[in-house]
Amino acid sequence: MANLGDELKQLEVACRKCRKRWMPFLRIPNMPTQACRGKSEADNRKCASWQHPKFDFEVKDHVSIGEVWAAGFRYRAKITARVLIA
Repeated sequence: MANLGDELKQLEVACRKCRKRWMPFLRIPNMPTQACRGKSEADNRKCASWQHPKFDFEVKDHVSIGEVWAAGFRYRAKITARVLIA
């Protein structure tokens, strides 16, 4: 149990080294595989793709959804405050 603090410090140092080593790789979005790579950018071939989902309703952005949620939250807070105070 006495060596637990020392072991934790060693693991934290090892974790920092590992993060420093792998962080540049984690920032690269969608690294292509060897099968998709060509000699130049024009030679690269499309291995897979995805499509945007299609909805049968108007898609709202996060700001408009947040405004609706905040209005409901204020209303519920007002009702709750009345019950708790009374």
